[in-house]
Amino acid sequence: VIGTFAVYEDFRNYRSGIYEHVWGDFGGYHAIVIVGWGTDSSGTYWICKNSWGTDWGEESPYTGVRGWFRIRSADCLINQELYEVTGYYQSVSVPDAQILSDTIPASMQAGQSYPVTVKVNNTGSYPWSESALFRLGGFYQGTVGQAGAFGADRVYLPSGVTVQPGQNYTFSFTMTAPPTPGTYDKVAFRMVWENHQWFGQELDKTILTILK
Repeated sequence: VIGTFAVYEDFRNYRSGIYEHVWGDFGGYHAIVIVGWGTDSSGTYWICKNSWGTDWGEESPYTGVRGWFRIRSADCLINQELYEVTGYYQSVSVPDAQILSDTIPASMQAGQSYPVTVKVNNTGSYPWSESALFRLGGFYQGTVGQAGAFGADRVYLPSGVTVQPGQNYTFSFTMTAPPTPGTYDKVAFRMVWENHQWFGQELDKTILTILK
């Protein structure tokens, strides 16, 4: 996949890690080769090959040669121009999301139900809908994750609703505190494209449940 993005002064000083623009003047647009992607607790990132030689960037995990970099998806407009090379050019759709706000309380009474909201922005280039299997999910890393204990494994978009790229959507749902009091420290939510992948920024909450 060929991508273009806005280059700023701090990118020229990049050496390793996932790049996100912080400082410096705009220096123009630049084309690179995208070879893959990954996810972490902050969202999705691209794995890219640059053309600035082997004295710049981080080492390739395959060859040990420098000239590579990782960049946060949607940073520096990188999701705006993506093309798959198949003998001709075609645009590539990419799912991504940013958590804007939530109303999940930090403490709940054991066994009680609470109406909550999570507001999400579609920062990718793929529209979300229930027919396309885009949902807000209780996020698990391995066996770690306690959203299910609050009855919130999946939150669905209403039928007929489509969240276009750039739009916000507020998921409204009910969480019921577990009957056992204690500290639940991995109540996490993230967007999921069912049967495909988790994507976007993770919302990670710690909730204290108490007796009445």
